[in-house]
Amino acid sequence: DVPFRLLEPVPELSCGDADSGNLIVQGDNLHALKALLPRYAGPAAFSLREEHAITFELGRYGYDVPYAGLLPLKRHFFPMIGNLKGIGEEFNCAEYIANQLEGVDWWVRNVEKKPHSFWLQTASDKFYPDFVIRMQNGLTLVVEYKGAHIADGRDSKEKKLIGELWANRSDGTYRFVWVENEQWHLIAEAACSHQKNRLCGDAAVRTCTQQVQACFDGL
Repeated sequence: DVPFRLLEPVPELSCGDADSGNLIVQGDNLHALKALLPRYAGPAAFSLREEHAITFELGRYGYDVPYAGLLPLKRHFFPMIGNLKGIGEEFNCAEYIANQLEGVDWWVRNVEKKPHSFWLQTASDKFYPDFVIRMQNGLTLVVEYKGAHIADGRDSKEKKLIGELWANRSDGTYRFVWVENEQWHLIAEAACSHQKNRLCGDAAVRTCTQQVQACFDGL
């Protein structure tokens, strides 16, 4: 776990109105994020809004290489599946979602750095989780798969913190699922939730209101 650290003001390096709410934070990205979480813990400070929606629409799916594996993957929202190899742990995750997970309405292989892909803001860049799943019960699952060799890295810890915070602000509409070592049961457990949901469109997924983004500009 990343320990909490106090933010220490440095007047000689400060500028602007001290009451504006804007911060320039210098230091380790992961420590800065953990230190800022209590400040922005309230729903009003860190919430989900319609204007930050990412909408999946047919004909607007960006990818570099189409999936060419031998095994059919069912229920993908788009006719084509992008940037997915036909072998490996990430493929196994996609195969579980497509062919084994019960109650799936549709799913999307979320491709990095494409205009209509789903993303969450980290301290330094955008985080594109691997898969987005809409369940028949109305829940939306966002799944990130990490192999054991990179799951404990600092970048991974930051992404997990951001994903969990995003899901906690959704009032039960969305779930963030962090999967390691092919623990597919974690996806199934998240999918079983039947809490009341608030959908923002037929195929829309909302991203976080990035009021904290300004806090990371100086990292």
